[in-house]
Amino acid sequence: MAPTPDIQIGYVESNIGKSLKRTALEDRSFAESLSTASGLALTVAIVADGIGGENFGERAAQLTIDTLLNSLRAAAGAAIPEILKAALEAANVAVYKESMAEKHKRDMGSTAVVVAVHEGKLYLANVGDSRAYLVRSKQVTQLTFDHSWGNEMMRQGKLRPEEAARHPRRDEVMRSMGYDKNVTVDLGVYVNGMEQEADARRHQGYPLKPGDRLLVCSDGLVKTRPNGRGHFVEPEEFYPAMQGLRPEEAARTLMQTALDRNANDNVSVIVLQMRGGLEFRLPKWVIPAAASAAAILVVAALISAFFFARRGPQKAEIPETIEPGKAFVSEIQGNSVTVAGTQLKLRAFAPSGSLVETGNDSYVTFALGDKKAPITIVVGPNSQLELTDINNAKKDGTVLLTLRNGRVVISPAGTAAVQIFNPLGYFAEVAAKNVVVGLEYDDATQVFDVDCIKGVCRVVGLTDKDTLELKAEQHTRLDSSGLPHAADAYRTERYQFGGLVPEPTATQGNAPAATPSETPLPPIPTATRGVRPTAVPVVLTATPSPAPTLEPPTNTPESGGGGGGATEVPTATRPRPTVIVLPTNTPVPTTPADRDGDGIPDAIDQCPDQPGDVAHNGCPPPPPDTDTPVPPPTQPPATDTPVPPPSPTNIPVPPTDTSVPPTEPPTQPPATDTPPPPF
Repeated sequence: MAPTPDIQIGYVESNIGKSLKRTALEDRSFAESLSTASGLALTVAIVADGIGGENFGERAAQLTIDTLLNSLRAAAGAAIPEILKAALEAANVAVYKESMAEKHKRDMGSTAVVVAVHEGKLYLANVGDSRAYLVRSKQVTQLTFDHSWGNEMMRQGKLRPEEAARHPRRDEVMRSMGYDKNVTVDLGVYVNGMEQEADARRHQGYPLKPGDRLLVCSDGLVKTRPNGRGHFVEPEEFYPAMQGLRPEEAARTLMQTALDRNANDNVSVIVLQMRGGLEFRLPKWVIPAAASAAAILVVAALISAFFFARRGPQKAEIPETIEPGKAFVSEIQGNSVTVAGTQLKLRAFAPSGSLVETGNDSYVTFALGDKKAPITIVVGPNSQLELTDINNAKKDGTVLLTLRNGRVVISPAGTAAVQIFNPLGYFAEVAAKNVVVGLEYDDATQVFDVDCIKGVCRVVGLTDKDTLELKAEQHTRLDSSGLPHAADAYRTERYQFGGLVPEPTATQGNAPAATPSETPLPPIPTATRGVRPTAVPVVLTATPSPAPTLEPPTNTPESGGGGGGATEVPTATRPRPTVIVLPTNTPVPTTPADRDGDGIPDAIDQCPDQPGDVAHNGCPPPPPDTDTPVPPPTQPPATDTPVPPPSPTNIPVPPTDTSVPPTEPPTQPPATDTPPPPF
């Protein structure tokens, strides 16, 4: 399955490293986009680092990868964290059974880290000390927690960081795949550093932004050098090494950096990148020449923008009939309106699945359906709107849109309903003629505003129970919790583009308030509830082809009638999504499956078998921290300092010499891989 349109995969084969003592490549890595049995589209990256050397660590790593992929593809659930957990548990059982069945494979094991991206959100599961990082602009965040002896001692408050850093057992791996028939999977996404696992788990589904990079690697990339002077690759080097490179090139550059510094362990690197925000490196000689050329272009652009602004928006008459699945550009203001990076022009057609982006002081108006009863969509300045599914604009069906950022105004004049989603899955619905609704979404704060300017609008939050019906001149707001606020006065001043919204009046603001309904409201007449679609994958190579260039429109007058001379955005720029819409005679289910009875459907409940609340994504709130803090110990010479024994999760801690605190006898030698402490 090809990468999804929103993400690119950079994957290079694992490398054995530069150590002459290593004769086996025990790392395994894999990345691809796949679909689960339940229809979830996931882009996954997996790194497994085999443990055991001659005891078949490479076999354990490969078996881990193979079992993980088979389990993910066969998953029938909807809760992605639980799917990842179950897949790792299945891989652990597979490695354990094989090690027990064959004597020469005893004590083989592996680490495993799995990153999954679904609809722009990050999910993560981890066992061991392989790592995942988020590189957002110049900021690098380690998202995983190394399950090493030193880290566990610091987390339990038994050692201070400086004590753990010099302890001889600091890098021993405390969790691994295959040592025992049961394994504890870490579902934490540690965006706040070394926090408790239960707290980090709440960050599952972490929203990603355009240009974000996810780096998944084995510890060989970031291991401490033998001379103790730093690591083979420092995290602060990630961004400069990746800057301006495509994901595969970035992964190869990071690996080569470690090899050039004589990395003494296997090295695996995968880079996933969200589309958008890509920088490009320029040769040094280009910069002086570019500066002069840029100054000239800026002056020319300012002059052009001045005259363009004076001319006002360009308008075209709507054709008598618009082909299903196409949006006709009937009005455009400014010259920074694009689809798939290609400038959009008057009378062009944007296909279903297109992502429309506007710049500052630009907007675009689309018409769907036909001239007699069009659906009008106005995308405001600095906005991103996905035409998710516009194939039913002329039927008694549902048109699906996704507002990724910015503002949009919708006004249907026909019989089709329109549902406008935000990236979190909450949506507003209009299903009557001559309704006007304005919507605004801020991707930084995840705040979704809905202004019902004319007619009746419906807002649906986290579940069907979180539904609010707005009357004309009312406004509501949903934050990331998915609960609509009580209605207040609408805000026409936010939508003064495209001519659909009247100027604010002195009496605006006296609209009566409404409150969210406790039970699902009856459906608005003629509307059927649409199911949020997922994009059909397209085949992409490691080096994507450049965006197609639109053909300019023919030289017809701007006010000319019909659709003559219209250009069409090539449908290859955005794959058509798969949409499942319930038939009009099929009742909409209002009671989704909810095994634990906490009011949060299993489809979005991260703990479907434990009653919880919305604030914790369906999981029970953590108990209050009543532990008495352990005072930092004094520090006599290392030979006399007793260190409390560790509390391993899976692997018994082996004994050490007299300078190290005694522990229980081991049944497995320490892991050969020794990652550095987290940054």
